[in-house]
Amino acid sequence: GCWFHYTKCIWRKIQKLGLANTFKNNIEIQAFLRQLMAIPFLPVSLINSTYSLLQIPIVSDAERNNLEKLQKYYTKHWIRQITPDQLCINDLNINDLNINNAARITIPN
Repeated sequence: GCWFHYTKCIWRKIQKLGLANTFKNNIEIQAFLRQLMAIPFLPVSLINSTYSLLQIPIVSDAERNNLEKLQKYYTKHWIRQITPDQLCINDLNINDLNINNAARITIPN
């Protein structure tokens, strides 16, 4: 997979948790989820620490519960199963990236 497919996985999880409409209507949740999707652009040494600093915005209990589920999914799949070394695309040369030879990461099902 590539960064596009990584964000597609995150977006599918957002939809599965019923957060898509909230995402569209709540600027704080938009910022939180976009920051989550941007994690691979960080240097490898900053991925874990930056991820741990992300704060769920103040939302309803139901939304908070679903955002916490999203965080658990992200931690399990993108921080523990796929290590920051595999997730990071920060050090890739942009000229080396194209549709057929994109940054490769394994996408969990």
